[in-house]
Amino acid sequence: MPTLELGCYPPHEKQLEFLEKFRRQQPGVAVTHYVGGRGSGKTLIACLALLESCTTFNVGLPHLWTSPTYPDCRDTFLRTWESLVPAELYTLNKNDMTIHIHNTGGSLVDIRSRQVTNGKREAFRGPTYAGAVLDEPRQDSDNTAWSNIRATVRHPGAHQKWMITSSTPRMNWYYDLVVEGKAPAIYGSSYDNVYLDRDFIEGLAGDLSPQMAQQEIYAEWVSLSDRIWPNVNLDEEWPNGNMHPHMWDPSLPFTLAGDIGLKSAWLIIQHVDGVDVAVGEYTPGRQGTEQTLNRIEEDYGIPSRVIVGSDWNTGSVQNGASHALYFRSRGWANRVQPVPPGTIYARKDYQYTAANRLILNSRDERKFCISQHLRSHDPEYKCGIRELFLRDTWPDKVIRYGEFLPKDKTEKGTSALEDIRDCFMYFCMMTHPIRSVKQPLAA
Repeated sequence: MPTLELGCYPPHEKQLEFLEKFRRQQPGVAVTHYVGGRGSGKTLIACLALLESCTTFNVGLPHLWTSPTYPDCRDTFLRTWESLVPAELYTLNKNDMTIHIHNTGGSLVDIRSRQVTNGKREAFRGPTYAGAVLDEPRQDSDNTAWSNIRATVRHPGAHQKWMITSSTPRMNWYYDLVVEGKAPAIYGSSYDNVYLDRDFIEGLAGDLSPQMAQQEIYAEWVSLSDRIWPNVNLDEEWPNGNMHPHMWDPSLPFTLAGDIGLKSAWLIIQHVDGVDVAVGEYTPGRQGTEQTLNRIEEDYGIPSRVIVGSDWNTGSVQNGASHALYFRSRGWANRVQPVPPGTIYARKDYQYTAANRLILNSRDERKFCISQHLRSHDPEYKCGIRELFLRDTWPDKVIRYGEFLPKDKTEKGTSALEDIRDCFMYFCMMTHPIRSVKQPLAA
């Protein structure tokens, strides 16, 4: 690779190991995987490899960079690229989403989204490339994009055709590709990045459950089979377990968390001992929002805070009136904090991470408990917070495209757990969001 004044630190040991594997020569398409923890330098090392191909052994040829979504292309890839490569070395066309690299005889990079949120999208069938990067392929529901992109890496002028994946691990099709495949894979934990602030890693550890820390920090493959909430301990009292002696106290403020709908779920939560304790729950089978709010206000009074899903402004199935109308009519509108749509707060995988680490984080702390005196107001449906923790399991069947957690309302009706699960996760994500810390360029 020509000597360039790049805007990053020298690659750390795992990144150098990856580059060594990437530079190998072999017949056909050379596939190399970088499986890393957060901040381990996945995107940056993929950018370095891409730049090296464009400026050395595949000069003048088209290349491809793909991210899960277009915001990922903009916020992750382009920010990394722009911080890494001096502006005078390339031209970025944001309309076409292409990068033309100067003085290389026409080397270019197409920047494309795999559109993982669009189940009907199936692209990458026309162009021809010398090399391609799939950033965070673990977010893809299956290997369709991988297979289609691999078929495009066939440029006859390529000195070495190649493909890269750079991703944190997940036990899905990506596990099969990396572990059961024959391509070399380099594993780098967050700690392997010597330039990454250790305070960031320690803060991240407090944000994650033990299993998620293995996956997100140490880049280990963690099975999510069986129970969805494996760290819950309902047999012991806090701090060793997730049961708490606190009972509903009318002298203390409370947060109301809810998943709105004809089949809804609501939690009454009070904060004591540095712990959020669920002291009451409503899981009506079929009841309008107004009727349920009437019950809650009569039993508990006015909440200090209300957390609901992003659909709170949609119309009720019963009469078409907005759910928000019922909050406004009783003067609660300024207390409502809906999950903002289109943000990471609305993503189920982020919500699940936020919720699981409140149950138990990698520091052996439990920040969410159920009251030993929990007041369950619709016990006949058996779909409250206790049932969620004890009966919520990953399905044997494949989850539908676009889902991270199973939906069971169709098969279980009024005993479904997805409503109380969403209610619980909304609360966790909005009250204890995963911390986001600016990382150095090597991250």
